[in-house]
Amino acid sequence: MQVFAHRGASGEFPENTLLAIEAAIQQGADGIELDVQQALDDLAVTHDRYYKSGDDYHSVASTPMQALQQHALPENQFIPTLTQVMQCISGRCAVNIELKTLIQFDAFKHLLTSAINEYQFAPEQIIVSAFNHHILKVIQEWDLGVEIAALTSSLYLDLASFAVNMGANAVHADVNALTPSLVEDAHQFGLAVRVYTVDLPQDIEMLQKWGVDAIFSNFPKRAKQLIAENQYKLNR
Repeated sequence: MQVFAHRGASGEFPENTLLAIEAAIQQGADGIELDVQQALDDLAVTHDRYYKSGDDYHSVASTPMQALQQHALPENQFIPTLTQVMQCISGRCAVNIELKTLIQFDAFKHLLTSAINEYQFAPEQIIVSAFNHHILKVIQEWDLGVEIAALTSSLYLDLASFAVNMGANAVHADVNALTPSLVEDAHQFGLAVRVYTVDLPQDIEMLQKWGVDAIFSNFPKRAKQLIAENQYKLNR
């Protein structure tokens, strides 16, 4: 079972920052999960649609990237662009780009092409996920060889069929809405199952027994250690 660092090693460092991402790579994470919001003129790696400055909240979508990067984060960090993050990772591990919002489709397509041609990523190392499945259909039609993952926080009556019907490669499911039947159904259709957000040892052990392909964890180093310990017990 693989471990994707949820927003980087966000349990120890400011989430979605270059510091958290580099730390996760050094900790041996199999992949990095990050969030992308559409800024006014670029793609910003940040989770929320608004950021707080003083007592006021400002829309990421209406803020130029230069202004966003002047918004100070803990440990001397800043909100990076998606390009900065992809250059930082440079194919050293997989990356899961979760698109929260996207308007500049051409810019994102160019970024994916650059990641493959210039930033040392193999297409299969790049996973694009979203709760907005309409966005995923557009990206799927580009046929770049990247993986498409359908995010869900629900357990549908027809289990993994929603992802099959849209031609996704994977289901990314909320740990609170996961059952062994969903894992089994997805695997029967050849879909990978990755689960968010998993930090508790008992959840890690449970998902390992269910045959989940990967988890998203805020503490990637600890998660990998627990998985290795559990695997040793299972193999005895």
